[in-house]
Amino acid sequence: MEDYDHILGSTGIPGGMGRYNRHKSYHVTTTAEIPQTSIEETSDEPIRQEPDIKHFYEGPTECPCGECINWVERKPVQVSNANKEKFAKAAIKVYYAKDYSGNPHIFGGVGVLKFHSLEIQSPHILSACQEILEEYGILVSDRENVKIVAPFQELYFAHKRISDLKDASEKKSITFKHLEVLISFMDELFGNTVKVVSGLIAKRLMCLEHA
Repeated sequence: MEDYDHILGSTGIPGGMGRYNRHKSYHVTTTAEIPQTSIEETSDEPIRQEPDIKHFYEGPTECPCGECINWVERKPVQVSNANKEKFAKAAIKVYYAKDYSGNPHIFGGVGVLKFHSLEIQSPHILSACQEILEEYGILVSDRENVKIVAPFQELYFAHKRISDLKDASEKKSITFKHLEVLISFMDELFGNTVKVVSGLIAKRLMCLEHA
């Protein structure tokens, strides 16, 4: 008689399909025989049965990539009505975001911030610069603010024309004062870049149509 011991594992389960040990009987438990316990059976209360809605809010960032959202049940602190009114009065709102690009510098436990976007609320700026902004693909509407996302290339190429527009405006007018605020912000953004590009153009090392 052929010896089948060499095909049996330590658990006594046959190692080959269609082969068995004639001297011993073994019971193999199939998947269908394994008790299946559902969450509903182990929980004191049934799940997915409550006629209710659970609300979740974006919480503090936990992942260093900055893209994963940490959902929490606690509603974050909202902007007060007083602050909303104060923000609404500003000609321009500038938004800053945490820099997750791998910059290792942290000062006082606070990570480096970068420009995210700006929102032009001033009707005086939008009215005066509408034609210029629309040439660079920024749609201007009488009813909505204009939001421009970093790196603000539209403003970079329109910088000189907007600056000339400010200089041509009456210095005591509201339009002049609002354009002055915008120019001040653009100088902060592009000051170093403009100097470098101007130097390269002067040395004929660079040639840009809108530089």
